Amino acid sequence: MISPLLALLVLLPLLGGGAIAAPAPMNNPTEKVTIPISKNTTNCPKAAIRALSRWSYRMSGHVKGRNKTRRATNVPLVNQDDDLYTIAVTVGSSQAFTLHVDTGSADTWFRGPSCTSDDGSCGVSGQNVFKTSDSAVKATSWTFSQGYASGSVSGKVYQGPMTVGNLTTSSSFAFGVTTYETGFTTGGDGELGLAPPGFSKIAASGAGSSNSDLLTSIPSLSTKSFGVYLSRRKDGDKGELTLGGVDNARFTGSFSYFPLSSNNYWQASLKGAKYTANGKTGALDATASTFIADTGTTLIALDTAAADAINTAIGAPTFNSDYGLYPIDCKLTGPDVIFNISGISFAIPSSVYVVDDGASFCFSGFSRGVFSSSDVVILGDVFMRAWYAHFDKANSRFGFAKIVH
Repeated sequence: MISPLLALLVLLPLLGGGAIAAPAPMNNPTEKVTIPISKNTTNCPKAAIRALSRWSYRMSGHVKGRNKTRRATNVPLVNQDDDLYTIAVTVGSSQAFTLHVDTGSADTWFRGPSCTSDDGSCGVSGQNVFKTSDSAVKATSWTFSQGYASGSVSGKVYQGPMTVGNLTTSSSFAFGVTTYETGFTTGGDGELGLAPPGFSKIAASGAGSSNSDLLTSIPSLSTKSFGVYLSRRKDGDKGELTLGGVDNARFTGSFSYFPLSSNNYWQASLKGAKYTANGKTGALDATASTFIADTGTTLIALDTAAADAINTAIGAPTFNSDYGLYPIDCKLTGPDVIFNISGISFAIPSSVYVVDDGASFCFSGFSRGVFSSSDVVILGDVFMRAWYAHFDKANSRFGFAKIVH
């Protein structure tokens, strides 16, 4: 059974080859737009745990206007205490919303005017509600229902244009408007789904993936990929989503790519993967066969044995079952934890794996898995604050390069 607190942090829809090292950074795409992402401000470990459930990332690139190509436009993400990242969008007749950025889900949805909830998910102060009377959108006969590790949503499917940065989808873009929610009490007006479309409930409702997939729905986007830069709260900078490519200023060196093993998630094989922490080495694939890159998950989720061993090695040996976290010394400065996946090493420094909730409570960025079977490792925000992520739909792969803060 999933820990109630841990489950609140993971917005990954329930889970129903090796890496390729690139010799050089990706060439600049001809069209892309970079959008800032933001983080919510929360000051308690329970709120931090709730963030564990969401997959979010940002995209950047150049976009093409009607008659000319525009250079990248920076649109920041909102960094919410290193827990969640959100982005500003408009839909229909300029209805403005703040959405959680989620690379672990393929569906985009907004809170609806008739939303009901058992836990207050529909009534959090400061949230916007979708106006179904908007003449620029149209209702369909389709309905959707999506389950997450943190809760669930259901509602009706609508179609209409949505603008992210200076990019606008076609008017046939399909999104959800909720009539029921549970587990979404951390703020924000909905979800921006950026996962591959295989598990999209909106696509399956009748809309089809060509209408529900964001990258496919933007006519001016020539390169079907995006990059994600996740900021650190202590640096005071913004996160960033780059549609149509990557932001070369946010990483150094070349990307190491992994071919997709599923069209449901940004997911790849974990076969033979190992960790090294303070001289101790162990298997990452003892119970997990795959790993997923998820901006909607705050921490790095592992099987219990690996989580316990890594946290003991770095000085956080005690698991707090009330919070579902490993408390850690806020002043800890090392050592790096190394993940070796398909022969490629990824260092995760204490500057990102010591997570401070902003109220003098710190916890480890390595957590026990969110699924009882622990058959998947989730590389959440903690990992992506050390490694810039490129999600390349056009080539059915995703990869990482060393981040530059």
